[in-house]
Amino acid sequence: MSEKNDEREKGTKNTVGVQIFMIINLANVKPGNKVKVTRIRGGLGMRQRLSCLGIHPGDLLTVQASGIMQGPILVSIHGNKVALGRGVASNVLVEVDS
Repeated sequence: MSEKNDEREKGTKNTVGVQIFMIINLANVKPGNKVKVTRIRGGLGMRQRLSCLGIHPGDLLTVQASGIMQGPILVSIHGNKVALGRGVASNVLVEVDS
């Protein structure tokens, strides 16, 4: 009976192929990281503004630079570079590989 329990435990510990993602806001991503937009918080105006800049849920973007002393964040998306203020960037939730 103990052998069956050991086999079950071994089977549950096999996590090959499982990826773990961490969701944080864009303002906390370090320069050079590639992330995937998962959600945009805020109202219709916030979503429309980001949509006009080319940022939509599901898009992949790269953080190019982060301003000193809480300045703007420069991201690259669809071949364009876009600067976002910290307030706007904090409303963009992204998925980071961990």
